[in-house]
Amino acid sequence: MRKEKVLLILEDNRHQYESALRYAGKLGMSIILLVILEDIYTLEKTSTSLGVPFSKDLLPKAKERINNKIDAILDKMEIDLEEKNIVAGPMEETASKYVSDKKPEMVIICFSDFHRAVKLADKIDKDLMIIKLRGG
Repeated sequence: MRKEKVLLILEDNRHQYESALRYAGKLGMSIILLVILEDIYTLEKTSTSLGVPFSKDLLPKAKERINNKIDAILDKMEIDLEEKNIVAGPMEETASKYVSDKKPEMVIICFSDFHRAVKLADKIDKDLMIIKLRGG
């Protein structure tokens, strides 16, 4: 029997990772984690259009930092993490693509900016939960 999946969408806000993963783990579903690095995507696009040099190691270093942080958190938890994705891209497009590709039963959005989360939620046609965590 296939276990139901939840897509947990986070931004690059380290203070939220542990709380969001713990909360999603309580649902008893397989978790597909998506961390979207929109700031790095925007920085790269802006620097290209302005002709300002962009460090090519910025994205790999950010992905490594986030991956290490998440792995340290996961070592302390017992959750069913099916997949971990750390990508740079525009928030709405990237999230919509993952929802379409992964076909989760539920989506959880956890951003520090609640209004951005609500805006994104309007674009997702799935059972959806927005969580606003303290400290993030």
